[in-house]
Amino acid sequence: MCFEITVSYSDADVDEVDCPAGRPGTFRPPPRLPAAAFEQLKKHLPRKLDLVAAERVVLGLDLDPRIRGDVRQINGVIGVAVREGPGSCLFARVKPPEVEVWHPSPIQVMPGEGECSAAEAANGYAQRPPH
Repeated sequence: MCFEITVSYSDADVDEVDCPAGRPGTFRPPPRLPAAAFEQLKKHLPRKLDLVAAERVVLGLDLDPRIRGDVRQINGVIGVAVREGPGSCLFARVKPPEVEVWHPSPIQVMPGEGECSAAEAANGYAQRPPH
C-alpha cells in the first residue's frame, strides 16, 4: 500500500493512493567505521603537533563518504573526531608526546548533548562515561 501524507499546522491528512510503477525504493545500510579505525588512529597519529600528518591519517582510514572526519589544532593540541551517525563517534587527540583515542558514550554525543567535533576531542570531552 502507498500513501500520500499532507501535514498542515493543525492537522494531518492521509489518503491511500496508487503505488508508483517499478521496484520499491531501497535504503543503503548505515555507514560504519572500518574495524581497525581505533587502532589505526592510535598507531599512526603523529606524536607531535603536525596537523597535515594527522589529516593524512584520517584520510587514510578510507571512510565511507557519509562519515564525517574533523581534524583541528586548538591551543597546542590536535583533536580528531570521526562520526558515523547520531550517538556514534570516535575521538582522538594528540597532546605531545601522547596520543589518546576513545569512544565517548552514545548519550554524550547525541544531538542536543555534546558534539562529535575535533574541538571536543582536543578538550578531552567524554573520556569517561557520564556516571
